[in-house]
Amino acid sequence: MNNQILVVRASAPQNLQRFVFVSSCGVERKDQFPFSILNKFGVLDAKQKGENAIINSGILYTIIRPGRLIDGPFTAYDLATLLKTTSGGKLGIVLGKGDKLNGDASRIDVAAACVESLFDSNTENQIFEIVNQGTRPDIIDWNKLF
Repeated sequence: MNNQILVVRASAPQNLQRFVFVSSCGVERKDQFPFSILNKFGVLDAKQKGENAIINSGILYTIIRPGRLIDGPFTAYDLATLLKTTSGGKLGIVLGKGDKLNGDASRIDVAAACVESLFDSNTENQIFEIVNQGTRPDIIDWNKLF
C-alpha cells in the first residue's frame, strides 16, 4: 500500500462517513493550456495525487473539481485576488464529469456543492467538476445537478 493511502487512512477520524475533497478542473488535462501553466509548479500533479490517495483509501469520497475560483472572500495573493474577480452577480451552476468543463467557479457555490454532496448518495465515490455559467434559477436543485 502506498504511503499516501496510509496517510489518508491514518489522518481520517474513525467515524468519518465521507471524505469531500476540493481539487481542480484540469487535473486530467495538465498538458493543455491554460492548465499547463497552472501545473508549471506541480499544482495539478499534487491535486491528482491527493485524489488518487483518497480514491484508493477505501473511504467513501466525493471529489469536487472547480474551475478558477472567483468571488470573495479572497484569501490568497493570486491573480484572482489582485484583480478581485467576481461573477458580477450569481450565474447558474453547471456540474460535469470527465474533466471537460472550463470556466470560473464561485467559492460559495463550490462550498455549497461540497455540503450538498453529503446529502446525496449518488455522489458517493464520484468526481464532479463545477463552473458558473448561464442564468441562475431561483432555487438550486442539487439532486438534479448531481
